[in-house]
Amino acid sequence: MVVEHDSFLVAFGQLRNFKFAQELGSLFVVPAYRNQGLGTFLMQHLIAQSIQPLYLKCLEHQLEIF
Repeated sequence: MVVEHDSFLVAFGQLRNFKFAQELGSLFVVPAYRNQGLGTFLMQHLIAQSIQPLYLKCLEHQLEIF
């Protein structure tokens, strides 16, 4: 799923499908568009779209520290 503003990609996220589960992955919001609820919107939409047990994998070296 992608979110665009004036034809510019500002956020995206995906569900990766596996045989017995799905993974919520690659969630990103352009820094200038953060703190506006886009990440929450994407998470809620992707969770609602899941049809199998859903997992989230977080790698510390890829997390942004605020």
